[in-house]
Amino acid sequence: MFQRGVWVNLLNPKAIVFFLAFMPQFIRPEQPLIPQYLILSTTIVFIDICVMWFFFALAARSFQRFTHNEHGQKVLNRTFGVLFMSVGVLLAVIH
Repeated sequence: MFQRGVWVNLLNPKAIVFFLAFMPQFIRPEQPLIPQYLILSTTIVFIDICVMWFFFALAARSFQRFTHNEHGQKVLNRTFGVLFMSVGVLLAVIH
């Protein structure tokens, strides 16, 4: 599973485009590039691991009661469906 996750993330076009747009803003061309990219990449990976392991693990634990039966899953799906539709409507109205 870990290896599959690594390949999915490495080959994800959205992530590639995001990092191609994001990382150059923090790179100084007059300084050595490799150390800058290594520090920036290490920082991003560290923050991502912290968020995934701690925040999402705690959030998943709180949603666990909804995922054990069909009724809970239906409630969770409808709740997040309404939230996504609301955000879509807000984006359409605001923009």
